[in-house]
Amino acid sequence: MSESISLDELVDEALVETMEAMAFTDVERVTDGDLGDLAESALWARIEISEPPAGELVLLVGEAFADELEEATMGETGNDPDVRLEVLGEMLNTLAGSWARLLCPDGAPTALGLPKVGQGDWSSGAEYSFAIFETEDEEKVVLALRR
Repeated sequence: MSESISLDELVDEALVETMEAMAFTDVERVTDGDLGDLAESALWARIEISEPPAGELVLLVGEAFADELEEATMGETGNDPDVRLEVLGEMLNTLAGSWARLLCPDGAPTALGLPKVGQGDWSSGAEYSFAIFETEDEEKVVLALRR
């Protein structure tokens, strides 16, 4: 995998655009943030970006923000946790596609796997680099990349 691909301003642009377009939510990267409770209790979605060879991208959010995302995209919040996870998977799929296209602006092909979703342990002990974002309400949104 390419060592030059990292969680830089291109992933920031892709996340900001995805959150604005799908959830009408503004996010901003924070430099002094940490995973906090998300390390163990996050709702997560992961996807493999194989072309360009970026690696595995994971989107992590807390339950309260997952509810907000569900309401923003579906028009209501239900009691079905599977729907919340599906929304998160679709957001990550959109985000990953946008990021992959930004990494290959010359129209080169992109290839993504299918999103996988879950709650709780998300890292399987692997090493990730992180980009931590916050909403205006200080809800955390974390992107993790494993190459």
